[in-house]
Amino acid sequence: MLPRDRQAAFAAAILDRSIAIPTGLRQPGRFAIYRNNVFAGLIATLTSRFPVTCRLLGTDCFEGCALRFIAAQPPTTPVIHDYGAGFADFVGTLSDLSQLAYLPDVVRLEWARHLALHAADAPVLMPQALVDVAPERVGDLVFEIHPAARLLHSAYPIHTIWQTNTFDIETAAIAADAPGQSVLVSRHDDEVVLLALAPAAAAFAAALFTGASLGAAAGEMSDMAPTLAALLQARAFTGYAFSLDTTQDAPCLSTD
Repeated sequence: MLPRDRQAAFAAAILDRSIAIPTGLRQPGRFAIYRNNVFAGLIATLTSRFPVTCRLLGTDCFEGCALRFIAAQPPTTPVIHDYGAGFADFVGTLSDLSQLAYLPDVVRLEWARHLALHAADAPVLMPQALVDVAPERVGDLVFEIHPAARLLHSAYPIHTIWQTNTFDIETAAIAADAPGQSVLVSRHDDEVVLLALAPAAAAFAAALFTGASLGAAAGEMSDMAPTLAALLQARAFTGYAFSLDTTQDAPCLSTD
């Protein structure tokens, strides 16, 4: 067997407990220890990445789910930072968790927090950078989205679930018919920030995030200023330009 084939067989056996210990090892008795350490490390990674999910399920149940996920979707790259991207969808396929319909969206929120924390640094557009925009041009503003910012929409109160399971010693009861929530995930310096958005504000933000001009995104909103201010304070944008009818206007950036 070629060296690379032996390596592939070794790696496959590490992540698949049904595969026998590879032959030719100098100390085969240590293989099980190494395999257990790999699984323990991956479980610890998932636990640290999804602490609210772990609290909701309990440690034993979460680790059982993590083991099944590792077996079904082992790491495909040496970059452990990327591991866990498919955990939300995987949790949604588990029949024994089907009564927890909100859980996959909670996992998605935690994954969004992880991505925001490790997103690339970029300039931040601050409110004062818009002071010199002529009033007749405000509606033409198109914002550039910060790499750390992302929007999530859920039919479940994921922000409330995340908040009480993060900060409360005893979690608050959440009504079964509580309305869904949209959440802006962003980063302020090295701290991830979550901002719950009302439906109209969420639709406004979603339009901006897909490249709509400020005027088009505002639509029939009676007052977009508070929501825009909240998005700016949350560090959601890196800069702005004007809509394509005036390409001579250059983007304007401001950093905090």
